[in-house]
This record gives sequence, C-alpha cells and structure tokens, in this order.
Amino acid sequence: MNKINVSCFQTNSSQYPDKNIYMLEKMFNSIQQKNVELVCLPECVAVFSESLTRINLFFDQWKNKFLDLLACHARRMNSHILIGSIPYKKKNGKFFNRSLLIGKDGKVLCHYDKINLFDVDLDNNEKYMESTNYDPGKHSKTISLPWGVLGFSICYDLRFPKL
Repeated sequence: MNKINVSCFQTNSSQYPDKNIYMLEKMFNSIQQKNVELVCLPECVAVFSESLTRINLFFDQWKNKFLDLLACHARRMNSHILIGSIPYKKKNGKFFNRSLLIGKDGKVLCHYDKINLFDVDLDNNEKYMESTNYDPGKHSKTISLPWGVLGFSICYDLRFPKL
C-alpha cells in the first residue's frame, strides 16, 4: 500500500471571497510539513452564501484570483490541491457546485459537479435549498494519481452509497 501525506484545511468560509482568500493564504503559508502530496479544502471554500448576487460576484470578480492563488501554492509545494467546491456558472444562469483537482503544475486535472444537492426543511424552521442556485451534476468522477485512484464527492453526496 502506498503512503501519502495529506493536509486537510478546516475553514470558516464566509460570503466575502476576499476574506476567504486571505484566510487560505495564511493557512498555506503556515504548512510546516514537507512533502505534502495532497491538500484537501472543504465545500464552499471560496464563497459561502445563498445569495445569487454574492455567488455571481465571486464568479465574475474573484474566481480567477482564487484559482491563481491555489495554482501558485500547488506549484510551490509540488502538491495536488483538491478544492472541495466552488460555484461554476452555467449558460442558464445557475451554477454547478464544482470540485476541482489542481495538479502539481498548477493546472486543473479534473472536475466533478455535485450530483446530490442539499434541499432540506429542518424542524426548527431552518431551510436549505441548494437547488435554488445550483443544478446537479450528472456523472461520478475518479482520477488515477501516483498513489492511487481518487474518487470525487461533495458533502451530501456521501449519503448516497451507490455514488
């Protein structure tokens, strides 16, 4: 069995992409361990909001800065970076909740669009309707990496074992 060093970032992402980017920059700069082959980031790491205005703002004004930052750190660390998810705009104005794998060279190797969207009414009048702003993906994804096969899923997808 191959062994790999993995760093997992736990973030407290907000609706403000600039603050999220700053937070990630500090986290990447604090990594002390050498030879980290994979850095895993959470879902909605770049922007966490149900506001279509905020999501569009990220996509139009911050997406490239966010991806450039991660590409730079992937090259600097010689590591793969798994982005839990970011919004990816479709032609119909809605989004995919998209996970991206950035390679050691800073280029996107693969992406996966969340299939099982989180639409739920909780007992205490809390309501989450991911499908308001997002469309589901259609296909599962895997990619072969030097240490093995990586399968993609995003958060609620884990509730569906056939995936």
